[in-house]
Amino acid sequence: LDRMKAMVKAKHEPYYSTFLKLKESPYSSLNTQVINRGKQIREGRFNATIGVDGRRAHDLALLWHLTGDEAYARKAVEYLNANSYYTNTSSRGTGPLDNGKIYLLIDAAELMRDYSGWKVEDQQRFKNMLVYPGYSNTEDFSSKYANYWDDSK
Repeated sequence: LDRMKAMVKAKHEPYYSTFLKLKESPYSSLNTQVINRGKQIREGRFNATIGVDGRRAHDLALLWHLTGDEAYARKAVEYLNANSYYTNTSSRGTGPLDNGKIYLLIDAAELMRDYSGWKVEDQQRFKNMLVYPGYSNTEDFSSKYANYWDDSK
């Protein structure tokens, strides 16, 4: 982060133009309405929930670090909090693969963990969400599906 900040401050390319594009991105807008996502991610809605909100939270958190503008931090925390109540995610279809988009929220949370405006209880709820339903529902299918698909013949 320090190197990124230094490159942006010095207007060194391509860092500076990339920074400007990040600031102009719709994902970095401070004027978006944050939607409380509830307790369940419905089947087929992963990209529209944790995919989009995760990208927004990540980009806003990064901009907070690069600019020091606390408005970015507050908005990033809004997105993290709105996505911290999940107790159920779909396990049908591409759900297990789509759940992988959670890394965007995790990266944002890591960038925001030292921000004094993110309440301890909100951080704990986010952590709990990662464990329940996240980690706690993870099954090891390797013993069941580890073989070549055509081994039955």
